[in-house]
Amino acid sequence: MVALDQLRLRLEESTAQSLDRAWSVDLSIDDHIRKLRKFVGGGGSSLIPQGLQEAAIQQFWYSLQLENFREARLVSFGLIVPVVIDGAARRIIDDADRFPRVLSAVDGYLGSPRQFRRCYQGFLSAYFGFDEDREFRAEAAVENWISLRAYLLDRAAAITVGNNEPGWVVMLLQHRNLLSNDPCARYGGALLDGKKEEVDALRDVLNISDGSWFSRRLFLAQIRAATERDDDAFEATVERLLDLLRTNRIIRDAGLTMILDRYARMSRAPAVNVPLRNFAVDAWGNPWLTVFKTAWGNVSDGARALVTDWLKLHLIERFFTLLAEERQGDRRRLNFWKRYVSSIKSIHFGLGTDAQSAQSTDFVQLRKELNGIWVGLEDTNRANNAFIMNMGDVVIVEFGNEGNACYWYSNSRDLPFDPKKRLQTRVGVTNSLKHNEPISVHKLRHLDTDRSGQWEYRFQLELKRFGISPDGQALGFRPTIQTVRAPYTTSRHSAVRSYPIQSGQSRVLTEWLNTPYSAETLAHFANSFGLRVEDFSAHGGNLWVRTDDRNQRVGEVLERWKFRYRPGKGWWR
Repeated sequence: MVALDQLRLRLEESTAQSLDRAWSVDLSIDDHIRKLRKFVGGGGSSLIPQGLQEAAIQQFWYSLQLENFREARLVSFGLIVPVVIDGAARRIIDDADRFPRVLSAVDGYLGSPRQFRRCYQGFLSAYFGFDEDREFRAEAAVENWISLRAYLLDRAAAITVGNNEPGWVVMLLQHRNLLSNDPCARYGGALLDGKKEEVDALRDVLNISDGSWFSRRLFLAQIRAATERDDDAFEATVERLLDLLRTNRIIRDAGLTMILDRYARMSRAPAVNVPLRNFAVDAWGNPWLTVFKTAWGNVSDGARALVTDWLKLHLIERFFTLLAEERQGDRRRLNFWKRYVSSIKSIHFGLGTDAQSAQSTDFVQLRKELNGIWVGLEDTNRANNAFIMNMGDVVIVEFGNEGNACYWYSNSRDLPFDPKKRLQTRVGVTNSLKHNEPISVHKLRHLDTDRSGQWEYRFQLELKRFGISPDGQALGFRPTIQTVRAPYTTSRHSAVRSYPIQSGQSRVLTEWLNTPYSAETLAHFANSFGLRVEDFSAHGGNLWVRTDDRNQRVGEVLERWKFRYRPGKGWWR
């Protein structure tokens, strides 16, 4: 067997190039011709008998010497070949001492270009065969691979002998970028446009396998090329780029980071890209949860915020379309909270019994999407669900079923519930989402009234007092003031009343002192504290707030708004 191996080696060394697969004794004559043409043309890696190669590597491992060209060539093709040494599999590429000795020994053949070129070809094969992406933890191996790349680039000119160079030599010299820090950038744009001829040719001639790191870097080169195009051209490629990443787990994170960062740099606010949002969340988890902070650590803050808003918007829509008992066609709650998506720091859900156990496709998918941000909700109505929003200095709880008020809690004190533990809806019990004042700041209902207009207006004004504004332009909700269309009279029906301040409202009154006056704010102020407003300005009269001066803080607010007090009649301006 050894004699046969030696015969094969002498046959291979007598030609200009080598085969990339073991020689088969039952090849047809046509196969022989095809192989020999490639053999002579210089496309393949060498035919290296395994037994002789292992013996040469073992000899070098102990002696640290390459005694002749034959050994030099065998070892050059064996840099990444594992060989059993002292009972363990070892490779030259992993060894910080032996690897540079091989390079130094091969340099001894620089005066013999044909022999040097044969060793160089072995190095080139190892360069494309070493998987840097999978072996990034093998520090010595990666450093040696980088040194090998620099060596190949520095010595590239030495592999030319004269006219009629082998095909692989010509191809490599035309594509020296393959030996640079960015070997694939040259091909990214063409591949993105579907032009593969150049890459297919060099892969064939240089015998670069589909499993090489080179194939994966080509994908990243396409992504980088896409990110360098204008906004519209980039957006048009995103789904194709995601397809590349779906089958390449190793480069997924790097590629996804480039795509998201480019999205965040768009000159216009990008529309929600559902496939990109889903891909990112599937890959790295919920972007606002601490447990996934490391996974999202490489993207820019802008990119993370972008996906966070996309996901929050999606979950808001899911709640009000799947978990809430909205009247058919009523999207008012959904449309209202969508406007505040950028102000929502985090979201949690309480799922009722029905939502927890439903096996329909929608609910199974929903529970998967809510992984890590939902807990069970105990309610006498199995279909009720809860939506908890943390927004600045306030936490707001919406419920799915009609008839439930919206509860507001201040973030400046401890919440009466933990959204990470099973939740209750009975008022005042442990871990309940429903508490009356003063534990809750507000309990607002989604009801339009003649006095204060659309419920959205009241909600918006309350949010503004907490420093929270809607995204984009202000909402056009309708406020009203109760108006009396008659001359002022001192009849007993318009006499001043005393309106006691309810528990918990004293602190809220202090906040009104910093609220600028307007007809809208007056309407909301009066509605919040049960004050009667009469407007005679259309008849040349005054605007009146019918309350006495015994509520000092109410008086302070009205004085700040330029009202004056008249005993027995109330406050006017």
